[in-house]
Amino acid sequence: MLEFLDAEFAKPETQLRKFLSNVIPLWGLVKGLNVTLAATVRGKKVTIKYPEEKLPVADRFRGKHELLETPDGEQLCICCRACVTICPIDCIDLKSQKSESETRKRDLLEYNVDLTKCLFCGLCQEACPEFCVILGKNYEYSDTERGPGLLKVRMEDIVRKCTDEEFYSINVRKA
Repeated sequence: MLEFLDAEFAKPETQLRKFLSNVIPLWGLVKGLNVTLAATVRGKKVTIKYPEEKLPVADRFRGKHELLETPDGEQLCICCRACVTICPIDCIDLKSQKSESETRKRDLLEYNVDLTKCLFCGLCQEACPEFCVILGKNYEYSDTERGPGLLKVRMEDIVRKCTDEEFYSINVRKA
């Protein structure tokens, strides 16, 4: 019986199979090292320096909520609650009071968004008749300070004065 085993291992195709079974798992390692070495030699930039450089975002990207004001600093929001009503998971909370000015019926006091619930579906943006609620390009949700509800966005954090071009396009869309 030992003679049979010696004769089996002496066959050249069996030795070739053993050799290939030992070398092929290393082939993946060789290919990976080749890619790494080629990238190093070429000097091609692969990574970015994140805090200094930002990743480009797509045109249709929907990030953190923004509440637009006129370039003069007046509220565009008329407190119609359309964004609150259409939100499928009730992550938007809006509080308003009767306005003292003659030009407005209501003034916006609070506009809070719970980003832990938000789907970023954009329905609030589509429902707003004044085009003041938009989902911006900000994808950074971290903060440097500790506190409760880091992902609960308050009105002070999202109010932004729109540029003249944005204000003009809002007026064109309203007309």
